[in-house]
Amino acid sequence: TIDCDAASVVLNGLGSSQGVNITYEWTLNGQFVSDQAVVEVEEGGTYVLTVTNNSNGCSSTDEAIVTDLADVPVADAGPASVDLTCLDAAVVLDGTGSEVGPDIAYQWTAISGLLDPGTVNQPSAIAQEGGVYVLTVTNSLSGCSATDTVTVNAIIGLDDAEAVFEGDECSVEGFLLGNQPENTTGMWTASGGAVIDSPEDFETFVSNLGPGTNILTWTLSGPNCPDYSSAEVQVLIEGLPVANNDNEIISGNDDSIEINLLDNDITFGVDNFTLTIISQPVSGTITDPVDGNLTYTVSPLFSGEVIFEYVLCNTICTNLCDTATVRITVDRDINPDDTVPNGITPNGDGINDGLVFDILLEDPTKYPDNEIVIFNRWGDIVFQQGPYENAWMGTDNSGNELPAGTYYYILRLDVAESEIIRGDVTIVK
Repeated sequence: TIDCDAASVVLNGLGSSQGVNITYEWTLNGQFVSDQAVVEVEEGGTYVLTVTNNSNGCSSTDEAIVTDLADVPVADAGPASVDLTCLDAAVVLDGTGSEVGPDIAYQWTAISGLLDPGTVNQPSAIAQEGGVYVLTVTNSLSGCSATDTVTVNAIIGLDDAEAVFEGDECSVEGFLLGNQPENTTGMWTASGGAVIDSPEDFETFVSNLGPGTNILTWTLSGPNCPDYSSAEVQVLIEGLPVANNDNEIISGNDDSIEINLLDNDITFGVDNFTLTIISQPVSGTITDPVDGNLTYTVSPLFSGEVIFEYVLCNTICTNLCDTATVRITVDRDINPDDTVPNGITPNGDGINDGLVFDILLEDPTKYPDNEIVIFNRWGDIVFQQGPYENAWMGTDNSGNELPAGTYYYILRLDVAESEIIRGDVTIVK
């Protein structure tokens, strides 16, 4: 019996007659097999042994039946060699010419190289690298198997992509430089809204780069190798801070307001920036902004609108700046009579002897540039002093007493800011 464990059997005719005049002939289906008494055969069938005595011409025959249980499947891995034409591509190993059937199993193995693990038990497999691969086809009923080998030649003749950006982090444009090996084409692509002048040119101009990280990619393609290699360059562009106008209102008895100038500004893509006040309000005072926060304090007796400006600048790219205006409306009723006297009795008794302004009395250093001018009823200047010492007792600039009557004054608290108190005062004697 022939099977997959014993691929051949020995037919032994030594039990037949022997001698110098004896000859042997083995045949299978009438075809000569051997002239030896003992023969090894690999094919099933009925073998006939004819023994002849050549001295008298007599012969006799006997049969030996060989049963062939070996059912060896066909293994066909396709062409003996195939080419892998791209660095990162794959090639199909075609084993569809092999035996098929419900009892047939396939197993691809790599002597060298790399196989897609999801395809190793299929008639065809995917090789991901150059190497030598073996297909084994097994008949599960007979236990017989067959193999075939295929070689994958990796053709690595294409250079990897390279990409360079030439530009300034403070600018939204620059130059792109890629490589272009012989027999290849290339394509530039960009993230965001960047605009590339000539995407298919390895040297080109890019504009409209956004704040933050921009990704620019140069991709190469070769013959039968689309997009076989890519190079990426990351470009960090500093952002332009956006300063938006602020509008605030002070009303009632409030005399100050806290403002965060950055609340409505845009600093996306700007890691470091400065905030600088570039113009002061004509009335009142503001503190230096800390983290965008400042306090505006209203001048006494002021009602109306004040305006000042500030600028935001990127500290790395000092040309990237934006300016905003702050408008503060002071909406309150002012009654100078509550703080200014309207009559004096300069008789030396220490009671209401002079013209005293509470606003100067509360903080004598607050208005160092103040000035007072006093007129008589005909508009003549009778007294002028700057800064006012808060102690006019009804005299002229020479110290002479003025006659009783009504006089008119203008107190300029801050000449530069035009903070003025006007009124009249009566000298009573």
